[in-house]
Amino acid sequence: MEEKHRHASDSLAHGRQSVEDPRDLDQRRHETQVQQLQAEPRKRAQTLVATNRTR
Repeated sequence: MEEKHRHASDSLAHGRQSVEDPRDLDQRRHETQVQQLQAEPRKRAQTLVATNRTR
């Protein structure tokens, strides 16, 4: 009986982990995209400042 319980518990843990892994990956991907989008205006502003200095 304990063996069946342990097996069921392991299966449930594996199922939870298999759902969490893609979710964690999606979260990291989203955070990276947000950081890139937030950095883009700064880069453009720096480019404008540098361009204006050379004129």
